[in-house]
Amino acid sequence: MLLDTMGSVLESDHHYIDTTKPLDVTTKPIKDLAIEMMPKVGNKLFDSMFPTYQSNVKTDNMASMNGIGPMALVNVIRPIISMAEVNIDDLHYTQSGLLKQDANYVLRKMGLDNIDLQYDRYGRSILDLTSALINAHVDAAKFNYIGFLNVNQYTYSVVAYMVTSGVGTNTFLFLSQPILKSLVHNYNTINNAEVGKD
Repeated sequence: MLLDTMGSVLESDHHYIDTTKPLDVTTKPIKDLAIEMMPKVGNKLFDSMFPTYQSNVKTDNMASMNGIGPMALVNVIRPIISMAEVNIDDLHYTQSGLLKQDANYVLRKMGLDNIDLQYDRYGRSILDLTSALINAHVDAAKFNYIGFLNVNQYTYSVVAYMVTSGVGTNTFLFLSQPILKSLVHNYNTINNAEVGKD
């Protein structure tokens, strides 16, 4: 069954074209968005010499370095979800096994209840975006723009769900809100045992 599933994924039209497109083409919109959102800073030439600055950069970059695996998993599961035509109502049951009718009301109202889409609400391939997320995490070693957009171990599940349900690059606008960035930075600081350094 596993081999049949793998063969189906590899031969599926949901998968082939998206996985043969060069990754830099799909990554460019994410990188451009991050560059556009980055604050325009003045002359802060000596900031990099201060231990607090180094500690903050290290904390933020460490949070981004492990994203290749989770994003690759999302990329692999996308064609299976599309082929199986899974939607969010298929995933929520009560303990007695009966479908919980109102569990997904808010998700339906926001248009986040379909996870078997091939294209996001702007007509762009969802698999392209998940492939771009893999490439962005590979790029994090030299330019951590994906970390600036607040994609890290704390937010992977939110990113996966929002991208899968067709939100597209607006996912990063949502995650980049200052209050969410502060929450994630505090979590990463505590998680890396760096409390008290700021």
